[in-house]
Amino acid sequence: MKISLAGPSYTSASVVAAAQQTMNLIPEAIEVPNEPAKLVLYGRPGLKLFATLVPGKIRCMWAGGGRLFVINGPNETEVHSDGTTHVWGTVADPGGNPDPAQIFSNGNQLMIVAGNNVYCDNGAGAAQARFTIDGLGDTHSGPGTLVWTGPLPGPFLPAWGAYPITVDDRIYTIAGVANDHTILLSPTPPDATGVTWSISAGDPVTGVTGGFLDGYFIVNRVPAPGTSTDPGRQFAISALNDGTKWDSLDFGVKEGHSDYIRSILCDHEELWLLGTETIEIWNNVGAADFPFQRIGGAFIHQGSVSTYAPCSVGLSVCWLAGGPTGQTIALMAQGLQPQRISTYAQEQHWNAPGFRVDDAVSYCYSDGGHVFWVINFWQQQEAWVYDTTSGMWHERAAWSVPLNLFQRYQPWFHAFVPEWGAGGKHIVGDPATGKLYEQSLNYYDDDGNPIQYQRAFPHLINENEYAYHHRLEVLMEMGALNPSDPIPTIGLDWSDDHGHTFNDVVGRLKPIAPSGDYTYRAAFRRLGKSRDRVYRVGLTARTKVALIDTYLEMTQGFA
Repeated sequence: MKISLAGPSYTSASVVAAAQQTMNLIPEAIEVPNEPAKLVLYGRPGLKLFATLVPGKIRCMWAGGGRLFVINGPNETEVHSDGTTHVWGTVADPGGNPDPAQIFSNGNQLMIVAGNNVYCDNGAGAAQARFTIDGLGDTHSGPGTLVWTGPLPGPFLPAWGAYPITVDDRIYTIAGVANDHTILLSPTPPDATGVTWSISAGDPVTGVTGGFLDGYFIVNRVPAPGTSTDPGRQFAISALNDGTKWDSLDFGVKEGHSDYIRSILCDHEELWLLGTETIEIWNNVGAADFPFQRIGGAFIHQGSVSTYAPCSVGLSVCWLAGGPTGQTIALMAQGLQPQRISTYAQEQHWNAPGFRVDDAVSYCYSDGGHVFWVINFWQQQEAWVYDTTSGMWHERAAWSVPLNLFQRYQPWFHAFVPEWGAGGKHIVGDPATGKLYEQSLNYYDDDGNPIQYQRAFPHLINENEYAYHHRLEVLMEMGALNPSDPIPTIGLDWSDDHGHTFNDVVGRLKPIAPSGDYTYRAAFRRLGKSRDRVYRVGLTARTKVALIDTYLEMTQGFA
């Protein structure tokens, strides 16, 4: 008889109810009605080393216009299509892992948010963004000077030497600071009185996370609890199409609830303010004094539990939600309405004592017709993946051959570069090693290391009576490897105590088909008896993996 093979990861609060696991396997529906299998399992993408960056701490990635930028440690690094690199500048690196950063573009500039600081790259590397100082003055063409006349005189600071300064909408360079109220300009300005000037030389712009929307760079400010001017509920915006100019008065306030903004997200012409307890959604209304305004009624009573988990996923926004109730769940916004996408099994796991969710980092990518939301948890060293196409979750991990166990999944950050090669390249980064990998469904190992695939089946139980198991066969694609590739190994073990215990690793290992042997059958015999059995199949391979169906020969007994 055919028994259920494919399905999502779902280990219930009681394993007697469900003990399913889908590790490194992607459930995919067969979209035609006349095939015997309705749901199959395909192997996740493999990894090929693309570049190794030093320092070895990947913090974020951004791609656009055929260029790839990476923040690794304190470095702003451009990675070229051949894997070579160029360091453009440096940013704040508080230390520790994963310590994410963010990069955004307005088409001409990059804004980098790292270590609670904001930087702008005008093409010459990251430079600290500062609030503008404005004033009035008189220019004198003879000595080429600007004299500060108002609103309050001075001081010009010696540190401003070589800074750009805008005088009556024309950009000059400060050639020197003569005194606290007189500077030298290059080129020489015309004589004028009562000119307006501005310089980005005020306090540093600080930010936790950022975004770009309608020509504006946007950041949520760093909280300062206990201070009279605590900016933790504020978001600041840059000048239009210029990330070097920030007016300290250009800010909005999350006003619907008293919680801090944990992070912001720009998605589909909307600005999401994800608070610790609630969420507000704003948009650009084009007002002259401040362009952004809260959308009436766009208020969600579940906040965000992690700074870097919110993500634009396909046509939706996804985040790990929580609030005064304390329960962490995964939500996806349909329009402006949140829909629960996590399962009871995951929620029980994520909310277990000692499980940290605040260090989660996520990204989205699409491949092979699927749109995936990948969530990595640092302390737990776990990776959970939601497939928006099928609505199912699976897990991912690396496999250590020497230790014979699963380890942390390497890809934590992702960028797709459509201009690189035929069809573009998915580039992913490891936060702890500095390694960038090309990720592809056409790669079947992790940079030479085999991938371990594992599936724990649903319970096999019939009124809790004995069944005698004679033979189990796994129908899978056979022979799809090159003659020089190592032959994959398949194994089978099971739990007869309602899913509570398995072997430490999958046992009963046996090699499967060599190259070109497409009719080989993977069968296991003499499987004993059980009242309730949970089978688990494991596959170690460096080749294409497709698990189609499972067949079991057994004799039903009696209690």
